[in-house]
Order: sequence, then structure tokens, then C-alpha cells
Amino acid sequence: MGLKYREDKHLEFLSTLSNEELDVLVKILTSTFTNDLDIEERYKKYYPNHKKYWNLIAADYQHFGEIHLLTFSEAVFYMKKF
Repeated sequence: MGLKYREDKHLEFLSTLSNEELDVLVKILTSTFTNDLDIEERYKKYYPNHKKYWNLIAADYQHFGEIHLLTFSEAVFYMKKF
């Protein structure tokens, strides 16, 4: 698909986590309907060595947040309108 990580000083710590620690986040992200991580070539090639693609994990997390923020924002707008 082409997940692109946008540098974020608040997510850089992900690069220091172990595979076991990253696995928790990967399981959460890959269980959502907004998941794009499991179609990425690096994910398929290196799974479960998450450290090899921590920036894709961060990119999918960013994408997850954008989708849910947009949905929440639309819901708030809708509720305010009525």
C-alpha cells in the first residue's frame, strides 16, 4: 500500500522497543479495520522481527489515529448541528 511514516518525536521511542514489546502494538493494529500494516512487503518479509519495520508500525499507528480522529470529529460536528 505504501504506509509513510511522518517523523514524530513522540513516536521515535518505538525504535528502541524489543520485538516482544512491539508485538503488543502490532496485534492491536492488525486487528482493526483500518489496518494497512499486514499488506506491506517489509511486514510480510520480516514478521515477527518487528524492529526491522518499526517505522511502518508507527505509520500505521498514525493512520489509525487519523481515521479515528476524523470519525470522532465528524460525529461531534453532527451532534452539534442537531
